Amino acid sequence: MRINGFLDEDKRLKMLDKLGDPLKKLEEWVNWKVLGWELKRWESKKQSEAKGEGGRPAYDSLVILKMLILQKLYNLSDEQLEYQCKDRLTFTRFLGLALGDPIPDAKTIWNYRENWTKQGVLEKIFYLFNGYLYKSEIITRRGSVVDASFIDRSKQKFSKEEYEQIKRG
Repeated sequence: MRINGFLDEDKRLKMLDKLGDPLKKLEEWVNWKVLGWELKRWESKKQSEAKGEGGRPAYDSLVILKMLILQKLYNLSDEQLEYQCKDRLTFTRFLGLALGDPIPDAKTIWNYRENWTKQGVLEKIFYLFNGYLYKSEIITRRGSVVDASFIDRSKQKFSKEEYEQIKRG
């Protein structure tokens, strides 16, 4: 078994850059600091309304936002989004995470999206995001990642003669 070297991940990412990673380009077109600041401003209002401390620390809201952007761009379900973020090196890099960093699960993504939608935050943030793309004269086309599920083919329960009888009625 081959043991990965310290710079193997970096080499792979450089190869992907040469091939034209669209997420790397997206990083350059959007002012993520402004979007992160807007999310933090909303979160600080929300924390002042909180009833107490407890629970595990929240994920970085910018990571969640970037996940929701990936979800829209690639037309992914929450479960597929979680999987693709754990599986794809370019997604992980786009999120600003290292391979060993925790990635929010599907339920967490759902909760954030629901809360942000109810508060009107998601609409504002996506408006800003789309503004950056418009200013850069970028047109986005939603893609999709194929969900390769394998399903066992059911065994035929009828003989050929019985099947022909069924077809004839």
